[in-house]
Amino acid sequence: MERRIIRGKGYRFIGVDARPFSKTGIRNKFISLFVNLHCFFQSMRILKRENPAFVCGTGGYVEVPVIFAASILRIPTLITEQNFVPGLATRVLSKIASQVHLTFEESKRYLPARAHIYVSGNPMRQGIGKITKGKGCRYFSLDPKKKTVLFLGGSAGAHRINQVFCELVGSIKDLQFIIITGSRDYEDVRKRCESPRVAVLPFIEEIEYAYGASDAVVSRAGATAIAEIITAAKPSILIPYPYAGYHQKLNAEWVVEKKGGIMIEDENLSKEVLKKEILEIIKSKNSKSMEENLKGLSVGDAARKIAKEIEKICSDT
Repeated sequence: MERRIIRGKGYRFIGVDARPFSKTGIRNKFISLFVNLHCFFQSMRILKRENPAFVCGTGGYVEVPVIFAASILRIPTLITEQNFVPGLATRVLSKIASQVHLTFEESKRYLPARAHIYVSGNPMRQGIGKITKGKGCRYFSLDPKKKTVLFLGGSAGAHRINQVFCELVGSIKDLQFIIITGSRDYEDVRKRCESPRVAVLPFIEEIEYAYGASDAVVSRAGATAIAEIITAAKPSILIPYPYAGYHQKLNAEWVVEKKGGIMIEDENLSKEVLKKEILEIIKSKNSKSMEENLKGLSVGDAARKIAKEIEKICSDT
């Protein structure tokens, strides 16, 4: 997906062969170690050839060999961490990166004191939180006078959420829905849920219109989704993906603690449970207080803050 989107914007895309470090089996550990060692030398060759003034990592295993290579070549580096609890990559790289930029203030306690830490928020599309209900609903040909619930499963979709949505949608007649299904489930959901009050899309770049149209959000609890929900100030029902380690659950628990949404464990997700929680949020007076609580959590203009730090580092080297 990254290759398609980046090239579609007119930028060059150069891939590396990184893979997650396996935690099971000696053979798998050896293979992942060998692959990532290869990726480190691959990164060294690319960086020597391209000679960048700066290297920025945005989280995950892919950045590890690249940031290490940049550090050895004495190229300034900056890494960003979107999750509430920094992942292993960030915890390791924070010791060598020029700067570490976090989304949440509370995340500082998980990193070594000597790291150069900034709380800048999570960069995202500038339009999020700025599209009116009317403009958002017109984008999807929905009625701006009706309450609307947005379903998100991440960029690849969420099969379990999609299936529960199909069971649910016919039982709530007075609401409208927008669902981003991912490409795999799109045709199935579209056929099963065809209705003028349901907008079904496999993927959307203009996600700001979906947030603008919605009164509540049902979503996985990935870092980007959490940041968008906070910025848009939309009461949410968060369903952490159970196979994403502990990150999504901790992200969701943080939002619940701040009284900006509720959490349903994936194993407890059902049509009945989800319907009850949707109606509770939509019809409850607490939805307004949730919105206000989320507004208080927003750290705005993250992209500009990070860009200014990059410019400063580059000018100092």
